[in-house]
Amino acid sequence: MSNLSIRRSLTLALAALVLMIALISAVGIYSNQTGSQAVNELSDINIEQANTINPPR
Repeated sequence: MSNLSIRRSLTLALAALVLMIALISAVGIYSNQTGSQAVNELSDINIEQANTINPPR
C-alpha cells in the first residue's frame, strides 16, 4: 500500500466515493418507488372504503 503514488491513491479514493454515491442514489430511487407504490395502494383502499360506506349516486 505504501508503494501507491499520490495520484493513484487519490484516484482510488475518488472512485470509491463515486461508487458509494451511486449506490446510495440507487437505494434512494428504489425506496422512493416503493414508498410511492405503498401510498397509491393506501389511497386505493381508502377510496374503496369510502365508496363502501357512502356509495356514489
